[in-house]
Amino acid sequence: SIDMVEKIQTGKLITLNETPYVLIEFAFDEEPWWIEAIIDELQGARLVPILAHPERYFCVQEDPGLLSEWRMQGAQAQMNKGSILGRFGREIERTAEILLKNHLFTCIASDAHHAYIRTTDMKELEYYLQRHYSLTEQERLLKQNPLSILRGIPIKNER
Repeated sequence: SIDMVEKIQTGKLITLNETPYVLIEFAFDEEPWWIEAIIDELQGARLVPILAHPERYFCVQEDPGLLSEWRMQGAQAQMNKGSILGRFGREIERTAEILLKNHLFTCIASDAHHAYIRTTDMKELEYYLQRHYSLTEQERLLKQNPLSILRGIPIKNER
């Protein structure tokens, strides 16, 4: 992990749009204490970790409150659109619902892997959000926070 900070500082790893924001992905079976340690380490280097799809981490599925703790610690969180749409199973969908309802996600991304599978198309997600969340929440997750990340400015209070 110290290696990760060094690689960012030397340009071997890059931040998002040359901002302090760093998208970081953990193994699904990662231990919560390790995630917390990495968050601390990145913040010590004046970087802002964005946790990729924490709803898919087993420890968060067992204890969704962990994401609240990591958010209070200063991390941001990005949900995969497929998680809330049931693409990865009911347990991940349930966890995503809990985290979304508690305003623990900073933004939602496509997690696109291919042009035809897990694509960048966000229409189905937008439809889901329109049915379940306010326009303000939709704007926060899909426009305002992603724009703040790209500009390298602090994320405003979620609520």
